Amino acid sequence: ILMLAWAMAYADGSLDPEEMTHLTHLCRGFMLPEQRVRELQLAAKLSLLDRYLLSLRGQVSPDELREKFDGKARGW
Repeated sequence: ILMLAWAMAYADGSLDPEEMTHLTHLCRGFMLPEQRVRELQLAAKLSLLDRYLLSLRGQVSPDELREKFDGKARGW
């Protein structure tokens, strides 16, 4: 549930303060350790990144795909 919530929040490429407030409240409700919350957040980002790359595969060169991957990863 938390991973899906993180993925929905990051789907537009950014996390605004209101989204962060809601996610923090949700995470507290599950009483998970901070490390586990960070792991779920990272898993959500990697899942979105994978879907983004799959959408580009075959449309751009491998070098451009790598650049887009690096750009998205750094942005998050």
